[in-house]
Amino acid sequence: MAAGMDGHAIPKYRWGPLRVLELVRALLELLWLLVCIRLKSASVRATAGAVAPPWAGMADELATRAAQTPDARALVSTASGEALTFRELDELSNQVAHWLIVAGICPGDVVPIVRCGCPRYVALWLGVAKARATAALINAQLRGGALLHALRVALDGTPSARHLIVCDRDALDELARAGVRSVFPDAALFEYACARCALAGGGGAIGESGGAARATSDGVDGALDLERLLCAQPSRAPDAGGGTGDARAAGGALALIYTSGTTGLPKASRFSHLRCWMAGKAAHVLCRLGPTDRLYCALPLHHASGGMLAVSAAILSGACLLIPERFSASSFLDDCALHGATAVQYIGEMARYVVASERDGGAAGGKAGRGARAERGLRVRVALGNGLQPRLWEPFRAALGGARIVEFYASTEGNVNLFNNTGRTGAVGIVPSFVPFAIYPILLARVGGGAALAERERADVERADAPGAERDAADDGAGASLALTRDARGLCIPCAPHEPGQLLGLIRADDPLRAFDGYTDERATASKVARGVRRAGDAWFASGDLLARDRFGFYFWVDRAGDTFRWKGENASTAEVAGALALADGIADATVFGARVPGCEGRAGMAAIELHASAHGRLDGAALFRHCEAELPPYARPLFVRVLRADRGGLALTGTFKHQKGALEAAGWDLAMADGDTLLVRDDALRTFTPLTAGLARDLELGRMRV
Repeated sequence: MAAGMDGHAIPKYRWGPLRVLELVRALLELLWLLVCIRLKSASVRATAGAVAPPWAGMADELATRAAQTPDARALVSTASGEALTFRELDELSNQVAHWLIVAGICPGDVVPIVRCGCPRYVALWLGVAKARATAALINAQLRGGALLHALRVALDGTPSARHLIVCDRDALDELARAGVRSVFPDAALFEYACARCALAGGGGAIGESGGAARATSDGVDGALDLERLLCAQPSRAPDAGGGTGDARAAGGALALIYTSGTTGLPKASRFSHLRCWMAGKAAHVLCRLGPTDRLYCALPLHHASGGMLAVSAAILSGACLLIPERFSASSFLDDCALHGATAVQYIGEMARYVVASERDGGAAGGKAGRGARAERGLRVRVALGNGLQPRLWEPFRAALGGARIVEFYASTEGNVNLFNNTGRTGAVGIVPSFVPFAIYPILLARVGGGAALAERERADVERADAPGAERDAADDGAGASLALTRDARGLCIPCAPHEPGQLLGLIRADDPLRAFDGYTDERATASKVARGVRRAGDAWFASGDLLARDRFGFYFWVDRAGDTFRWKGENASTAEVAGALALADGIADATVFGARVPGCEGRAGMAAIELHASAHGRLDGAALFRHCEAELPPYARPLFVRVLRADRGGLALTGTFKHQKGALEAAGWDLAMADGDTLLVRDDALRTFTPLTAGLARDLELGRMRV
């Protein structure tokens, strides 16, 4: 094992004849993918200024697929049974486009969509694209101020004064509770019921005639039933003429995708047609998808991985996209078997839950392990996703019956994408060392250290006068350690093999593949650009992510900005600590962050944990101490543990199953903000975690307790 940052290990690659053949095939696939992307990019740029209509993005791709396999199923809801063939999807999206044009939507306008994910949801944003507008894909689980913020971000970017909001019945009621009419008095609201609501009554079926009836929900006055409006529209493709083609070309914004909002309000990033195509093409080529495949995606359709990658992959490959109503760890594998899934899409958090469910099921005598494939009838041959922890790689493969893992690295707004289709455990991607920099200009730049870090730690000590002290936006615990290190010329220093550094991607305005579309917030966009990296005046996308690279060119995930805490002069990964805690007996889930201790430099580790039902609300402090001692280095072991009370319903999650820990970080180890949870502090003398009393808290504040 090669040591990376803070002991982060890079697994050695065991070479052999089969591994060499696998690697050669994988590299040829990556080469073919790069050729396809370069050819598409060149074609798009060549037609953008031509007399002929420019590439219309995913609208053109859907039309092509509908002509090739019109009656093949494109989208299937596993919960309701609702299904659309490629021809039906194309025709329904055409109806949406005609309706928007008649309603006065102009090219470049933004149309917010707030509804549950289902086949109709995909038809909506494809229809918005055909109208040469941009769909704002808003999480239907947002509430109150966060929901209004997301709408404001979308509608403030609309060039025309025409404001339309499309939602389902549940979202319509939530909009009423949030007071949408007081904020957007002129917005027109349209209810488009999901199949589940339509079956329950209300809303006509597709193809049924009817006028502009009021929506059946009485949540917001004036909301119209979109189902009936669409039935009056033609199913042919809308006229391509009128306006400019820029909104439909490579750099045109297909959608606004919102970040998860783990520590604050979501930001909206622009997602172009070409990026959507590239994401789908990568899945098509690297997962070897074809018309006989069935891709199971339990990710939210309002996020890039589920809504863009999975849908684009289905359109480009002709595969059928299976859409469950929600992710369920306990029924994930059974659902895949029931619906004949041959490919699945995952994120690391989902894989962790599936493995934990299999582990618990196996302990209870249920289906688990490699024998489950035959018993369940699993047909899964490939899993595509990101964020899979190395320690979960083989258990997840085993749960899927030995399926091939294709791991990738990407961000919603970034211009750096890495893929690992080689099967190497733990790697997020590969760019072979012999590939010239000009072919794929990315860089791992050295970060942290020196006087800046020392100054930051001194500032921490001066400000840490209370356990619940306010933290500013730049104070993420890892801010200092992620600052780019400069040489005497003021340029960044490339990392050596196995040395973790921040991943950067060169920005070129004249190259759609190297473009950085950024956010709707210009200040947020500027904060993600690093300048003077390799030469004076150049611009690079700063991912904020720490990766390491071995000598051959495999990349490995280390950490994310804000996801470390520095204690005893060492940086510890919150993800690594949380992963270790989740393996302890009695713990169902855990999230980790840094907490200030007065008089101490940096931040101590603090964990918030959810107990497994089998623990019956009790945590063995001594057993947890021994587990941390065995699994974690001294500086990474949590000093504080917050045990959530059973009626809280577990740790709060974002739409992509990431932990929302902003409120937990703000509370820290302040007993007054425990909200009924149990706070524990590590006692090294007694070798246990003991309840944090007011007396112990006072000792910590006054520096009388040795930590």
